[in-house]
Amino acid sequence: MTDLSSTGRRLPDRLDNPLKSAALSWESLLVLVALAIFLANSFASPYFLNPWSLSDLTFNFTEKALIALAMALVIITGEIDLSVASIIALASTLMGLALQAGADTPMLVAVGIGVGILCGAFNGFLVTGLKLPSIVVTIGTMSLFRGIAFIILGDQSFKGYPKSFSWFGQGYVWWVISFELVLFLVCAAIFYVLLHHTNFGRRVYAIGNNPAAALFSGVRVDRIKFVLFCLTGLMSGVAAVLLTARLGSTRPSIAQGFELEVITMVVLGGVSILGGSGSIIGVVLAALIMGLVTFGLGLLNVPGIVMSIFIGALLIVVITLGKAGVNPFKGRISRRQFWVGFAQVFLGFLIIEFLYLLTGWLAIPFIGALVSMYFLTSLFSRRWHDIGKSAWWGVSCFIPIVGIIYNLYCLGINEGDEGENAFGPEVDSKIWRWD
Repeated sequence: MTDLSSTGRRLPDRLDNPLKSAALSWESLLVLVALAIFLANSFASPYFLNPWSLSDLTFNFTEKALIALAMALVIITGEIDLSVASIIALASTLMGLALQAGADTPMLVAVGIGVGILCGAFNGFLVTGLKLPSIVVTIGTMSLFRGIAFIILGDQSFKGYPKSFSWFGQGYVWWVISFELVLFLVCAAIFYVLLHHTNFGRRVYAIGNNPAAALFSGVRVDRIKFVLFCLTGLMSGVAAVLLTARLGSTRPSIAQGFELEVITMVVLGGVSILGGSGSIIGVVLAALIMGLVTFGLGLLNVPGIVMSIFIGALLIVVITLGKAGVNPFKGRISRRQFWVGFAQVFLGFLIIEFLYLLTGWLAIPFIGALVSMYFLTSLFSRRWHDIGKSAWWGVSCFIPIVGIIYNLYCLGINEGDEGENAFGPEVDSKIWRWD
Protein backbone atom coordinates (compact mmCIF):
# COMPACT_ATOMS: atom_id res chain seq x y z
CA MET A 1 0.00 0.00 0.00
CA THR A 2 1.15 3.56 -0.73
CA ASP A 3 0.83 5.93 2.25
CA LEU A 4 -0.02 9.57 1.49
CA SER A 5 0.90 11.23 4.80
CA SER A 6 -0.16 14.69 3.67
CA THR A 7 -3.73 13.65 3.10
CA GLY A 8 -3.99 10.70 5.48
CA ARG A 9 -5.26 8.47 2.66
CA ARG A 10 -3.96 5.05 1.67
CA LEU A 11 -4.08 4.08 -1.99
CA PRO A 12 -3.85 0.48 -3.24
CA ASP A 13 -0.71 -0.50 -5.13
CA ARG A 14 -2.73 -2.47 -7.67
CA LEU A 15 -6.30 -2.90 -8.86
CA ASP A 16 -8.50 -5.68 -7.48
CA ASN A 17 -8.14 -9.07 -9.10
CA PRO A 18 -11.15 -9.51 -11.44
CA LEU A 19 -11.23 -13.26 -10.77
CA LYS A 20 -11.37 -12.64 -7.03
CA SER A 21 -14.12 -10.06 -7.48
CA ALA A 22 -16.12 -12.51 -9.58
CA ALA A 23 -15.63 -15.29 -7.01
CA LEU A 24 -16.94 -13.05 -4.23
CA SER A 25 -19.92 -11.72 -6.19
CA TRP A 26 -23.60 -12.27 -5.46
CA GLU A 27 -23.86 -14.39 -8.60
CA SER A 28 -21.20 -16.78 -7.27
CA LEU A 29 -23.20 -17.22 -4.09
CA LEU A 30 -26.30 -17.97 -6.18
CA VAL A 31 -24.36 -20.66 -8.04
CA LEU A 32 -23.45 -22.31 -4.72
CA VAL A 33 -27.05 -22.11 -3.53
CA ALA A 34 -28.32 -23.63 -6.79
CA LEU A 35 -25.84 -26.52 -6.50
CA ALA A 36 -26.82 -27.10 -2.86
CA ILE A 37 -30.52 -27.19 -3.71
CA PHE A 38 -29.85 -29.49 -6.67
CA LEU A 39 -28.00 -31.94 -4.41
CA ALA A 40 -30.71 -31.71 -1.73
CA ASN A 41 -33.41 -32.49 -4.31
CA SER A 42 -31.34 -35.42 -5.60
CA PHE A 43 -31.29 -37.00 -2.13
CA ALA A 44 -34.85 -36.02 -1.24
CA SER A 45 -36.56 -37.67 -4.22
CA PRO A 46 -35.45 -40.65 -6.33
CA TYR A 47 -37.30 -39.20 -9.32
CA PHE A 48 -35.50 -35.87 -9.45
CA LEU A 49 -32.48 -36.95 -11.55
CA ASN A 50 -34.66 -38.51 -14.23
CA PRO A 51 -33.98 -36.58 -17.48
CA TRP A 52 -37.68 -36.05 -18.12
CA SER A 53 -38.16 -34.81 -14.56
CA LEU A 54 -35.40 -32.27 -15.11
CA SER A 55 -37.10 -31.29 -18.34
CA ASP A 56 -40.37 -30.78 -16.47
CA LEU A 57 -38.44 -28.59 -14.04
CA THR A 58 -37.80 -26.05 -16.82
CA PHE A 59 -41.53 -25.65 -17.42
CA ASN A 60 -41.75 -24.65 -13.77
CA PHE A 61 -39.94 -21.34 -14.23
CA THR A 62 -39.36 -20.42 -17.89
CA GLU A 63 -42.58 -18.45 -18.38
CA LYS A 64 -42.01 -16.40 -15.23
CA ALA A 65 -38.29 -16.05 -15.98
CA LEU A 66 -39.04 -14.56 -19.40
CA ILE A 67 -41.00 -11.78 -17.71
CA ALA A 68 -38.29 -11.42 -15.05
CA LEU A 69 -35.74 -10.54 -17.75
CA ALA A 70 -37.73 -7.47 -18.74
CA MET A 71 -38.82 -6.74 -15.17
CA ALA A 72 -35.16 -6.52 -14.16
CA LEU A 73 -34.63 -3.58 -16.51
CA VAL A 74 -37.77 -1.84 -15.23
CA ILE A 75 -36.71 -2.22 -11.60
CA ILE A 76 -33.15 -1.07 -12.36
CA THR A 77 -34.66 2.23 -13.57
CA GLY A 78 -36.45 2.59 -10.22
CA GLU A 79 -39.91 1.57 -11.46
CA ILE A 80 -41.98 -1.61 -11.08
CA ASP A 81 -44.78 -3.42 -12.92
CA LEU A 82 -47.23 -5.42 -10.82
CA SER A 83 -49.69 -6.05 -13.66
CA VAL A 84 -47.72 -8.72 -15.55
CA ALA A 85 -49.88 -11.64 -14.37
CA SER A 86 -53.07 -9.78 -15.28
CA ILE A 87 -51.64 -9.00 -18.72
CA ILE A 88 -51.19 -12.76 -19.18
CA ALA A 89 -54.82 -13.33 -18.17
CA LEU A 90 -56.15 -10.68 -20.56
CA ALA A 91 -53.93 -11.82 -23.45
CA SER A 92 -54.96 -15.44 -22.92
CA THR A 93 -58.63 -14.47 -22.81
CA LEU A 94 -58.44 -12.53 -26.06
CA MET A 95 -56.58 -15.44 -27.65
CA GLY A 96 -59.51 -17.60 -26.61
CA LEU A 97 -61.94 -15.17 -28.26
CA ALA A 98 -59.81 -15.22 -31.40
CA LEU A 99 -59.90 -19.04 -31.33
CA GLN A 100 -63.70 -18.97 -31.16
CA ALA A 101 -63.68 -16.65 -34.17
CA GLY A 102 -61.66 -19.20 -36.16
CA ALA A 103 -58.15 -17.76 -35.87
CA ASP A 104 -55.24 -20.05 -36.78
CA THR A 105 -51.98 -20.50 -34.87
CA PRO A 106 -50.06 -17.49 -36.29
CA MET A 107 -53.00 -15.22 -35.55
CA LEU A 108 -53.33 -16.57 -32.00
CA VAL A 109 -49.65 -15.86 -31.34
CA ALA A 110 -49.98 -12.37 -32.83
CA VAL A 111 -53.03 -11.63 -30.65
CA GLY A 112 -51.28 -12.75 -27.47
CA ILE A 113 -48.10 -10.76 -28.11
CA GLY A 114 -50.01 -7.75 -29.45
CA VAL A 115 -52.26 -7.53 -26.39
CA GLY A 116 -49.19 -7.73 -24.15
CA ILE A 117 -47.50 -4.85 -25.97
CA LEU A 118 -50.64 -2.70 -25.84
CA CYS A 119 -51.08 -3.31 -22.11
CA GLY A 120 -47.43 -2.45 -21.50
CA ALA A 121 -47.77 0.72 -23.60
CA PHE A 122 -50.83 1.71 -21.56
CA ASN A 123 -48.83 1.32 -18.34
CA GLY A 124 -45.94 3.24 -19.86
CA PHE A 125 -48.17 6.10 -20.95
CA LEU A 126 -49.70 6.49 -17.49
CA VAL A 127 -46.25 6.45 -15.85
CA THR A 128 -44.30 8.63 -18.29
CA GLY A 129 -47.09 10.68 -19.88
CA LEU A 130 -49.19 11.47 -16.82
CA LYS A 131 -46.26 11.23 -14.35
CA LEU A 132 -48.07 8.78 -12.06
CA PRO A 133 -46.16 6.45 -9.70
CA SER A 134 -45.62 3.09 -11.38
CA ILE A 135 -46.60 1.08 -8.31
CA VAL A 136 -49.97 2.87 -8.12
CA VAL A 137 -50.55 2.59 -11.87
CA THR A 138 -49.74 -1.10 -12.10
CA ILE A 139 -51.79 -1.98 -9.02
CA GLY A 140 -54.71 -0.35 -10.78
CA THR A 141 -54.11 -2.02 -14.13
CA MET A 142 -53.55 -5.33 -12.34
CA SER A 143 -57.19 -5.22 -11.26
CA LEU A 144 -58.33 -3.66 -14.53
CA PHE A 145 -56.85 -6.24 -16.90
CA ARG A 146 -57.89 -9.26 -14.85
CA GLY A 147 -61.31 -7.74 -14.26
CA ILE A 148 -61.84 -7.51 -18.03
CA ALA A 149 -60.85 -11.19 -18.34
CA PHE A 150 -63.41 -12.14 -15.66
CA ILE A 151 -66.12 -10.06 -17.35
CA ILE A 152 -65.52 -11.79 -20.69
CA LEU A 153 -65.23 -15.35 -19.37
CA GLY A 154 -66.97 -15.40 -15.99
CA ASP A 155 -66.67 -18.97 -14.74
CA GLN A 156 -66.22 -20.38 -18.23
CA SER A 157 -63.09 -21.44 -20.09
CA PHE A 158 -61.87 -21.67 -23.67
CA LYS A 159 -60.50 -24.98 -24.90
CA GLY A 160 -59.74 -26.72 -28.16
CA TYR A 161 -56.51 -25.02 -29.19
CA PRO A 162 -54.89 -26.61 -32.26
CA LYS A 163 -51.93 -28.96 -31.86
CA SER A 164 -49.67 -26.60 -33.76
CA PHE A 165 -50.37 -23.94 -31.13
CA SER A 166 -49.94 -26.35 -28.22
CA TRP A 167 -46.41 -27.13 -29.43
CA PHE A 168 -45.20 -23.75 -28.17
CA GLY A 169 -45.91 -24.79 -24.59
CA GLN A 170 -45.50 -28.56 -24.82
CA GLY A 171 -43.07 -29.17 -27.67
CA TYR A 172 -39.44 -30.28 -27.55
CA VAL A 173 -36.66 -29.07 -29.79
CA TRP A 174 -34.47 -32.11 -29.19
CA TRP A 175 -34.86 -35.03 -26.75
CA VAL A 176 -35.72 -33.49 -23.35
CA ILE A 177 -34.88 -29.90 -24.33
CA SER A 178 -38.15 -27.99 -24.54
CA PHE A 179 -38.93 -25.09 -26.84
CA GLU A 180 -39.65 -22.93 -23.78
CA LEU A 181 -36.15 -23.51 -22.40
CA VAL A 182 -34.48 -22.70 -25.74
CA LEU A 183 -36.56 -19.52 -26.06
CA PHE A 184 -35.65 -18.47 -22.53
CA LEU A 185 -31.92 -18.99 -23.11
CA VAL A 186 -32.04 -17.02 -26.36
CA CYS A 187 -33.94 -14.17 -24.68
CA ALA A 188 -31.54 -14.22 -21.72
CA ALA A 189 -28.58 -13.81 -24.10
CA ILE A 190 -30.32 -10.94 -25.88
CA PHE A 191 -31.15 -9.14 -22.63
CA TYR A 192 -27.61 -9.71 -21.35
CA VAL A 193 -26.12 -8.00 -24.40
CA LEU A 194 -28.77 -5.26 -24.27
CA LEU A 195 -28.17 -4.38 -20.63
CA HIS A 196 -24.42 -4.94 -20.27
CA HIS A 197 -22.96 -4.19 -23.69
CA THR A 198 -25.01 -1.39 -25.28
CA ASN A 199 -25.51 2.33 -24.76
CA PHE A 200 -29.16 1.61 -24.02
CA GLY A 201 -28.15 -0.54 -21.03
CA ARG A 202 -25.81 2.14 -19.72
CA ARG A 203 -28.66 4.65 -19.92
CA VAL A 204 -30.88 2.25 -17.95
CA TYR A 205 -28.30 2.15 -15.14
CA ALA A 206 -27.89 5.92 -15.27
CA ILE A 207 -31.62 6.46 -14.86
CA GLY A 208 -31.75 4.09 -11.92
CA ASN A 209 -28.87 5.79 -10.11
CA ASN A 210 -29.99 9.38 -10.67
CA PRO A 211 -32.85 10.12 -13.08
CA ALA A 212 -32.42 13.91 -12.77
CA ALA A 213 -28.72 13.75 -13.60
CA ALA A 214 -29.43 11.37 -16.47
CA LEU A 215 -32.03 13.79 -17.85
CA PHE A 216 -29.62 16.74 -17.73
CA SER A 217 -26.99 14.54 -19.40
CA GLY A 218 -29.20 14.18 -22.44
CA VAL A 219 -30.77 10.79 -21.64
CA ARG A 220 -34.40 10.60 -22.73
CA VAL A 221 -35.64 9.20 -19.45
CA ASP A 222 -39.36 9.05 -20.24
CA ARG A 223 -38.81 7.45 -23.63
CA ILE A 224 -36.59 4.71 -22.19
CA LYS A 225 -39.05 3.99 -19.37
CA PHE A 226 -41.91 3.83 -21.87
CA VAL A 227 -39.92 1.35 -24.01
CA LEU A 228 -39.18 -0.78 -20.94
CA PHE A 229 -42.86 -0.98 -19.96
CA CYS A 230 -43.66 -2.00 -23.55
CA LEU A 231 -40.90 -4.60 -23.30
CA THR A 232 -42.39 -5.98 -20.09
CA GLY A 233 -45.77 -6.17 -21.81
CA LEU A 234 -44.16 -7.94 -24.77
CA MET A 235 -42.59 -10.60 -22.53
CA SER A 236 -45.88 -10.99 -20.66
CA GLY A 237 -47.59 -11.59 -24.00
CA VAL A 238 -45.00 -14.21 -24.92
CA ALA A 239 -45.51 -15.86 -21.52
CA ALA A 240 -49.28 -15.82 -22.14
CA VAL A 241 -48.79 -17.69 -25.43
CA LEU A 242 -46.53 -20.29 -23.79
CA LEU A 243 -48.69 -20.79 -20.71
CA THR A 244 -51.95 -21.03 -22.67
CA ALA A 245 -50.36 -23.49 -25.08
CA ARG A 246 -49.00 -25.60 -22.22
CA LEU A 247 -52.30 -25.71 -20.31
CA GLY A 248 -54.44 -26.08 -23.44
CA SER A 249 -57.15 -23.83 -22.00
CA THR A 250 -57.92 -20.28 -20.97
CA ARG A 251 -59.39 -19.25 -17.63
CA PRO A 252 -59.63 -15.75 -16.11
CA SER A 253 -57.64 -16.94 -13.07
CA ILE A 254 -54.67 -18.03 -15.18
CA ALA A 255 -51.21 -16.97 -13.92
CA GLN A 256 -52.58 -15.73 -10.61
CA GLY A 257 -49.70 -14.89 -8.28
CA PHE A 258 -47.08 -14.76 -11.04
CA GLU A 259 -46.16 -11.17 -10.21
CA LEU A 260 -44.87 -12.14 -6.75
CA GLU A 261 -42.64 -14.90 -8.13
CA VAL A 262 -41.33 -12.69 -10.95
CA ILE A 263 -40.34 -9.91 -8.55
CA THR A 264 -38.77 -12.48 -6.20
CA MET A 265 -36.65 -13.80 -9.08
CA VAL A 266 -35.48 -10.30 -9.94
CA VAL A 267 -34.63 -9.25 -6.38
CA LEU A 268 -33.07 -12.62 -5.52
CA GLY A 269 -30.92 -12.18 -8.62
CA GLY A 270 -29.26 -9.15 -7.06
CA VAL A 271 -31.28 -6.36 -8.67
CA SER A 272 -31.72 -3.54 -6.16
CA ILE A 273 -35.39 -2.85 -5.47
CA LEU A 274 -34.40 0.82 -5.26
CA GLY A 275 -32.89 0.73 -8.75
CA GLY A 276 -29.46 1.41 -10.18
CA SER A 277 -27.84 -2.02 -9.96
CA GLY A 278 -28.33 -5.62 -11.00
CA SER A 279 -27.37 -8.15 -13.66
CA ILE A 280 -29.10 -10.51 -16.06
CA ILE A 281 -26.87 -13.42 -15.00
CA GLY A 282 -28.13 -13.03 -11.43
CA VAL A 283 -31.75 -13.05 -12.61
CA VAL A 284 -31.17 -16.23 -14.65
CA LEU A 285 -29.58 -17.97 -11.65
CA ALA A 286 -32.39 -16.81 -9.36
CA ALA A 287 -34.97 -18.17 -11.80
CA LEU A 288 -33.18 -21.52 -11.76
CA ILE A 289 -33.11 -21.53 -7.95
CA MET A 290 -36.83 -20.74 -7.77
CA GLY A 291 -37.54 -23.53 -10.23
CA LEU A 292 -35.41 -26.01 -8.29
CA VAL A 293 -37.09 -25.13 -5.00
CA THR A 294 -40.69 -25.26 -6.21
CA PHE A 295 -40.14 -28.38 -8.31
CA GLY A 296 -38.36 -30.16 -5.47
CA LEU A 297 -41.15 -29.31 -3.04
CA GLY A 298 -43.67 -30.46 -5.65
CA LEU A 299 -41.97 -33.86 -5.93
CA LEU A 300 -42.37 -34.18 -2.16
CA ASN A 301 -46.10 -33.36 -2.44
CA VAL A 302 -45.79 -30.10 -0.54
CA PRO A 303 -48.98 -28.10 -1.23
CA GLY A 304 -48.92 -24.78 -3.04
CA ILE A 305 -49.91 -22.83 0.08
CA VAL A 306 -46.62 -23.77 1.76
CA MET A 307 -44.70 -22.79 -1.38
CA SER A 308 -46.40 -19.39 -1.29
CA ILE A 309 -45.30 -18.93 2.33
CA PHE A 310 -41.73 -19.79 1.36
CA ILE A 311 -41.68 -17.42 -1.63
CA GLY A 312 -43.10 -14.54 0.41
CA ALA A 313 -40.59 -15.07 3.20
CA LEU A 314 -37.73 -15.34 0.69
CA LEU A 315 -38.73 -12.03 -0.90
CA ILE A 316 -38.76 -10.24 2.47
CA VAL A 317 -35.36 -11.67 3.49
CA VAL A 318 -33.68 -10.75 0.20
CA ILE A 319 -35.07 -7.20 0.20
CA THR A 320 -33.95 -6.79 3.82
CA LEU A 321 -30.39 -7.88 2.96
CA GLY A 322 -30.36 -5.60 -0.06
CA LYS A 323 -31.65 -2.67 1.97
CA ALA A 324 -28.60 -2.97 4.25
CA GLY A 325 -26.50 -1.84 1.29
CA VAL A 326 -23.24 -3.10 2.80
CA ASN A 327 -20.58 -5.14 1.04
CA PRO A 328 -20.77 -8.52 2.81
CA PHE A 329 -17.24 -9.53 1.87
CA LYS A 330 -15.34 -7.16 4.15
CA GLY A 331 -13.37 -8.33 7.19
CA ARG A 332 -12.52 -11.99 7.71
CA ILE A 333 -13.27 -13.76 10.99
CA SER A 334 -10.82 -15.55 13.23
CA ARG A 335 -10.70 -19.32 13.70
CA ARG A 336 -12.02 -18.93 17.25
CA GLN A 337 -15.00 -16.85 16.08
CA PHE A 338 -15.80 -19.47 13.46
CA TRP A 339 -15.85 -22.42 15.86
CA VAL A 340 -17.73 -20.53 18.58
CA GLY A 341 -20.36 -19.64 16.01
CA PHE A 342 -20.48 -23.22 14.78
CA ALA A 343 -20.98 -24.47 18.35
CA GLN A 344 -23.94 -22.11 18.68
CA VAL A 345 -25.38 -23.37 15.40
CA PHE A 346 -24.89 -27.01 16.40
CA LEU A 347 -26.62 -26.38 19.73
CA GLY A 348 -29.46 -24.78 17.84
CA PHE A 349 -29.57 -27.83 15.60
CA LEU A 350 -30.08 -30.13 18.59
CA ILE A 351 -32.77 -27.93 20.12
CA ILE A 352 -34.73 -27.45 16.91
CA GLU A 353 -34.45 -31.09 15.86
CA PHE A 354 -35.93 -31.95 19.27
CA LEU A 355 -38.83 -29.65 18.41
CA TYR A 356 -39.20 -31.47 15.09
CA LEU A 357 -39.44 -34.77 16.93
CA LEU A 358 -42.12 -33.35 19.21
CA THR A 359 -44.17 -32.03 16.30
CA GLY A 360 -43.53 -35.14 14.21
CA TRP A 361 -42.14 -33.12 11.29
CA LEU A 362 -38.80 -34.26 9.92
CA ALA A 363 -36.68 -31.75 8.01
CA ILE A 364 -33.10 -32.94 8.40
CA PRO A 365 -32.24 -32.07 4.75
CA PHE A 366 -33.17 -28.47 5.48
CA ILE A 367 -30.97 -28.40 8.58
CA GLY A 368 -28.06 -29.89 6.64
CA ALA A 369 -28.44 -27.22 3.97
CA LEU A 370 -28.50 -24.49 6.62
CA VAL A 371 -25.38 -25.78 8.38
CA SER A 372 -23.64 -25.95 4.98
CA MET A 373 -24.74 -22.38 4.34
CA TYR A 374 -23.18 -21.33 7.64
CA PHE A 375 -19.87 -22.98 6.71
CA LEU A 376 -19.80 -21.30 3.29
CA THR A 377 -20.74 -17.84 4.54
CA SER A 378 -18.28 -17.99 7.43
CA LEU A 379 -15.41 -18.79 5.09
CA PHE A 380 -15.98 -15.50 3.25
CA SER A 381 -16.07 -12.74 5.85
CA ARG A 382 -17.13 -11.50 9.25
CA ARG A 383 -20.34 -9.95 7.94
CA TRP A 384 -21.33 -13.16 6.17
CA HIS A 385 -20.49 -15.00 9.40
CA ASP A 386 -22.99 -12.80 11.28
CA ILE A 387 -25.56 -13.02 8.48
CA GLY A 388 -25.09 -16.81 8.35
CA LYS A 389 -25.83 -17.19 12.06
CA SER A 390 -28.82 -14.84 11.95
CA ALA A 391 -30.26 -16.47 8.84
CA TRP A 392 -29.74 -19.93 10.32
CA TRP A 393 -31.59 -19.11 13.52
CA GLY A 394 -34.33 -17.20 11.69
CA VAL A 395 -35.01 -19.89 9.10
CA SER A 396 -34.71 -22.70 11.66
CA CYS A 397 -37.36 -21.07 13.81
CA PHE A 398 -39.46 -20.50 10.73
CA ILE A 399 -39.37 -24.13 9.55
CA PRO A 400 -41.32 -25.60 12.55
CA ILE A 401 -44.02 -22.97 11.99
CA VAL A 402 -44.35 -24.06 8.35
CA GLY A 403 -44.35 -27.69 9.50
CA ILE A 404 -47.19 -27.08 11.94
CA ILE A 405 -49.19 -25.18 9.30
CA TYR A 406 -48.60 -27.99 6.82
CA ASN A 407 -49.64 -30.70 9.29
CA LEU A 408 -52.80 -28.77 10.17
CA TYR A 409 -53.48 -28.43 6.46
CA CYS A 410 -53.07 -32.20 5.98
CA LEU A 411 -55.31 -32.95 8.95
CA GLY A 412 -57.96 -30.59 7.57
CA ILE A 413 -58.06 -32.11 4.10
CA ASN A 414 -58.06 -35.68 5.43
CA GLU A 415 -61.11 -35.24 7.68
CA GLY A 416 -63.79 -35.79 5.04
CA ASP A 417 -64.97 -39.00 3.42
CA GLU A 418 -62.13 -40.70 1.57
CA GLY A 419 -59.87 -37.81 2.51
CA GLU A 420 -61.43 -35.15 0.26
CA ASN A 421 -63.12 -31.85 0.98
CA ALA A 422 -63.20 -28.30 -0.33
CA PHE A 423 -59.43 -27.99 -0.13
CA GLY A 424 -58.88 -30.56 -2.90
CA PRO A 425 -57.66 -34.17 -3.24
CA GLU A 426 -56.19 -36.19 -0.43
CA VAL A 427 -52.66 -35.40 0.65
CA ASP A 428 -50.54 -37.84 2.63
CA SER A 429 -50.25 -36.36 6.13
CA LYS A 430 -47.28 -38.66 6.88
CA ILE A 431 -44.96 -37.01 4.38
CA TRP A 432 -41.71 -35.82 5.97
CA ARG A 433 -42.86 -37.36 9.26
CA TRP A 434 -41.66 -40.24 11.40
CA ASP A 435 -43.68 -43.42 10.80
